[in-house]
Amino acid sequence: MKPSGEHLFCFRERGSSSSDENLASVHDVVAICQAINVRMGLSFSEYINRLRIAYAIQLKEMNPDLLSSDIAFRSGFSSRASFYRNLKLYQNHPPLSNRNKQPQ
Repeated sequence: MKPSGEHLFCFRERGSSSSDENLASVHDVVAICQAINVRMGLSFSEYINRLRIAYAIQLKEMNPDLLSSDIAFRSGFSSRASFYRNLKLYQNHPPLSNRNKQPQ
């Protein structure tokens, strides 16, 4: 699953002047963040980064010839450094280790 802001946030549409609608959106975002924190024991950014890493692994499995930099950006990371750091943090292996694995 690729993380997407459109699935998590409800922002006020352009031209709408309803502050109640905007406040409801902020409340929804806060409620989502709190639910992730309480139920999963993760911050919102940790949750999103784990989703991004899971998607990156799927991309690599479906497209073994993709470069790590392409996978990083397609997974929603803004830099390769951030991708490598999160991959190592959540998957416990360096970013290119699956590239050198021999098929069994």
